[in-house]
Amino acid sequence: MNKLILKNQISKYSEKLEKSQLGNTKLHYVVKNTPFEIQLALPAHCAGNFSFHTCYLEATLHYDLPSLKEITLVNQNPVKFEVLPHEDGSECKVLVRVQVLSNHYEKSNFLIKFRLYVGNAYLDIFSEPVKCVSKVNQIRKKIAEKNGKIYKTNSRKRPRSETAIFENSMGMIKEALEKNSFLLTQLVQAQNFNNAATPAPVVNYNTNNSTSYAPPLYNSDMVPQQTYVAVPQPPAKVSPEKRFENAFTELVAAYSDLNKKNNPVFTNLSDTCMPPTKRRKLVSAPQNNEQVKKMLVDISNDVGVELETKEKTACDSSNCQYKLELEQISNMYMDVLINDTVMM
Repeated sequence: MNKLILKNQISKYSEKLEKSQLGNTKLHYVVKNTPFEIQLALPAHCAGNFSFHTCYLEATLHYDLPSLKEITLVNQNPVKFEVLPHEDGSECKVLVRVQVLSNHYEKSNFLIKFRLYVGNAYLDIFSEPVKCVSKVNQIRKKIAEKNGKIYKTNSRKRPRSETAIFENSMGMIKEALEKNSFLLTQLVQAQNFNNAATPAPVVNYNTNNSTSYAPPLYNSDMVPQQTYVAVPQPPAKVSPEKRFENAFTELVAAYSDLNKKNNPVFTNLSDTCMPPTKRRKLVSAPQNNEQVKKMLVDISNDVGVELETKEKTACDSSNCQYKLELEQISNMYMDVLINDTVMM
């Protein structure tokens, strides 16, 4: 029989286990990095020839699954232990510490495998299943539930140390100083904007330049940087054609509102989103031309200016100065109306 003997396993709390890969019926609850006791013994045929004093014992952590897969970590062994042999060396007490939590491994139960090297052979044994939790209060709650009681945790907070109080106070002071420095910077920039619309001088905290602004009271991230004050920009130039279009649309809208006329023609003409070429075509349409003329006559009468609406006899002279000027003006106006590429 090449197996060690598991004499006893002691933990703070254990419960009945319905299913285990090795047929165990008890599940032990242990706290991470807190020792619990396992007692091992040599089989009878090895007791006189080998001893726990001289033989090497190792321990590994495994899943309580059919594969019994070993759990390994990169920088450390997931299970630590200390061997305390009896005087005759046939038995020993092992203090075991589990370094991983069951919740981090899909809430799995663990098995601890012990292997004792005796000469050219070795003896193995698995412990009973264990579940590793993070706090002892979780075990105390289990015990209380088993006894039909309600476990109440101690909600009193530990008094903070002087170091923690000092660090908290320093953090509050730092936050207040940073807020004040930000407000001061905003005031300086506003004052400079009112005094002159020119770029502010470079903020240089490492020189004695008299034109530099005073640095904030405190700022851990303070670095020299260049700050500019926003300069008001002149209004964009508007072409004469655009000014005429704006004036015409406002005139139509004012006439329509003043006379309370919901005429679709005036509504379309006062639409500022309408392209200029479309508005000109709408004005020149025969069915709308008379309404626009009437609007201009009404407006002229309101302001006391008489418009000449009677048709005059055309001049028969081919060299008439007024006729030539009239033709030039008419051609220019038609070019403006017909040209679709006029930039507004």
